[in-house]
Amino acid sequence: MRSPSPRLSKQPKGSQMTSTDSRRSVADRIAEHWKHGELVYPHDSTGTAFWPPSDYTPVNGEDSQWSTSAGHGTVYAATKQYSRTHPPKHFALVELDEGFRMLGLLTGDVDLDDLIGSRVATTFSPPDEYSGSRHPIFELLSEDHQR
Repeated sequence: MRSPSPRLSKQPKGSQMTSTDSRRSVADRIAEHWKHGELVYPHDSTGTAFWPPSDYTPVNGEDSQWSTSAGHGTVYAATKQYSRTHPPKHFALVELDEGFRMLGLLTGDVDLDDLIGSRVATTFSPPDEYSGSRHPIFELLSEDHQR
């Protein structure tokens, strides 16, 4: 039988995240950090980050370790979603500087023709009126902050 894996817990920003609370899902524990504006990610014992998150590493099944991302990255791919009732939204697959890729809403002066390779910073949505949940949003950095 497997021993309990390291779990996310409420820790100061930038610290290693561990706990033994196995009653909550990974998604619930990550959402709790997102409420506080912390972008946490899993990695293995060598520091190799991965996404989507899991309690166990995808390569060898060892217990995941958790850290807080600085939230900066590069646009890897992007698309535009159209709606009949709302303005279009842009979504980007962003490679974070820590080495994992994450999909999210993209804000700023978006030009899909010249977007790949642009630098972004992570911000968070305002808290949801009912649940208080927040989600990461990628904001394009100005030319002054590129690379």
